[in-house]
Amino acid sequence: MIEMHKLKAIKPEIEQDFKRADLEIYGIDHFCPSYSGLIFLNCDEKDPKKLRPDHPDCAGRFSVFGHENCTGDEGHCHMTVPQRFDTRRSHPLTKAFKRVEITGALKKALKTRKTLQITVLVADEEGAVKPKKKKGASKRKALFSCEGLQVVTFA
Repeated sequence: MIEMHKLKAIKPEIEQDFKRADLEIYGIDHFCPSYSGLIFLNCDEKDPKKLRPDHPDCAGRFSVFGHENCTGDEGHCHMTVPQRFDTRRSHPLTKAFKRVEITGALKKALKTRKTLQITVLVADEEGAVKPKKKKGASKRKALFSCEGLQVVTFA
């Protein structure tokens, strides 16, 4: 399966003389099949099949090891909110965080436009997996889901 997520264009307030830039993706839901993602900056391509790592607007990539099915006992996959001073490891389904280095691509994107549009293209291992049929389920959950993204630059 292939999904293309085109985010709303923003007008960033970024100094041009930064040394490094990262795209931070936080709150990634990984209770889904494993997938790989490509990040594109200011990409006008509408056909996801034409977007590859060698595309001129490709800024970087990331992978998510998914946990599609729960094989544990009832309640195994239900997370509890950790208490203050809780020293136990976090639950395996705690939302994930990814950092993608995008320095060169961001400098190039900001030279050509005053706005920045981020496109995230994700694909599972086969690129076109048929969704599993579940009773009463009419829609399949999206592969890529996150709480937010931010661009961080370093002087």
